[in-house]
Amino acid sequence: MAKGIWINGEEEKNEIMRSVQRIQEHRRNAFALLGMAHFNYNQLIRSKQMATQYEDDQILGVVKRLLLPEVEARDIAILAHMLVAKNRTMAQSLETVIGFELEDLMRKEDADKI
Repeated sequence: MAKGIWINGEEEKNEIMRSVQRIQEHRRNAFALLGMAHFNYNQLIRSKQMATQYEDDQILGVVKRLLLPEVEARDIAILAHMLVAKNRTMAQSLETVIGFELEDLMRKEDADKI
């Protein structure tokens, strides 16, 4: 004999069917909410990536203008401001490297005078 659930009467059968329908509705709602959460999370990540890309593009634009012969002082100020705001450690490293390069250049110029 097969094992199973014995249903006593039409009313009990209807109650079981309503419970099954509620469970299925809850599952659909859960999957819909999961999909919305996944979409919202991806939108958040994409927004952060776009903001970072925009900042990087701004920095690259300023750097490209700095490579032109007619450099404006405001371009250097913009680059310095953006660099300090985005990555203070890199700004300090750049300050140190520029200092070393200037000292080396002054030593060479002084050596040429002698």
